[in-house]
Amino acid sequence: MKIFKTFILAAFLILINISLAFGEVNISVEESKVSNLIYEIEKDGVPCIKDGSIFYLKNSEGVIIAKTKSEASIIVFENIPFGDYIIESDDKDFSYNISVNKDYLDSQHIVKIIDIGKEDKELESNNVNNLPSTGIESNTISIAFIIIVIGIYITLFRKRKEVV
Repeated sequence: MKIFKTFILAAFLILINISLAFGEVNISVEESKVSNLIYEIEKDGVPCIKDGSIFYLKNSEGVIIAKTKSEASIIVFENIPFGDYIIESDDKDFSYNISVNKDYLDSQHIVKIIDIGKEDKELESNNVNNLPSTGIESNTISIAFIIIVIGIYITLFRKRKEVV
């Protein structure tokens, strides 16, 4: 767990879009050290690259920093530090220059993940029924008794009128 907290406290960034039922929230930050690069390569809605194509991320000196395979015309490079890079493929016709800096990351909707000191608290359950008492049994019995008495009285009163 300490390794995970240390990783988070090291100010790593991830590319994130928080999709909610009522909309989308995009968050950006001022500073960062690394980012994820995600590219969807299409032309007029049609994928331009084959699935399984191998792509290389090279720094400005030509050293390969990362290697990935495309899936559904999407290329993903994870935890890339700031710098100028070239994305190349085994297909020699494909080459793309990028610069990963603060402005680039701001346009990619980055969120900074930090540890805010999560406390493990026991949840208190306050599932107490505080509804008003609208149907007490003693009231029901009293009302039933009164209705029976009124019924008997009306029945006897009618018989008296008939006799007189």
